[in-house]
Amino acid sequence: NYYLDGTTTKVADSKTVENKAFQESVTEQAIDITGYNKVDPTSQTITLQVETDTVKNEINFYYTKRTDLSYTVNYLKVEKNPLTGIITIVKDKDGNPIPVAKSVTRYDRVYGETYSEFAEEVNGYSVEGLGAENITVDADNKVLDFYYTADAAKISFVANGGTEVADMDGVTA
Repeated sequence: NYYLDGTTTKVADSKTVENKAFQESVTEQAIDITGYNKVDPTSQTITLQVETDTVKNEINFYYTKRTDLSYTVNYLKVEKNPLTGIITIVKDKDGNPIPVAKSVTRYDRVYGETYSEFAEEVNGYSVEGLGAENITVDADNKVLDFYYTADAAKISFVANGGTEVADMDGVTA
């Protein structure tokens, strides 16, 4: 049996060994289970007996959840097609996504736990979607991306210190 340490909660399916003789010794090793650390002892030997209410031919191994996992949250610039609503990640000349804020890596996360993340407020950008996401740590180095579109900007020109704008038609800078 493969149990969460201190419990009888299974972290993997039990293994049954067959075709063994009475008084035969059986040695088993703890198996590797994604997201869990083995608790010593990781190898056990039993001598097969006649089973009773108090005598069981069982080997139990115990595991703890990994607490050394991490994930990264990215804040990426996107463009949204006004006709289709399709979002495309904006990339630099080398093909890398363009961030609008510095990525954050969260360390010391527990396997199987769910964490909430919230989009950062970024001046000049609006977050696409709800701005809040949950991430379940079921692997190391997972990534969560928030997407941002550039806000529309209004540009006003004041010519010669006045309040009226000269005709700019045909003028280049």
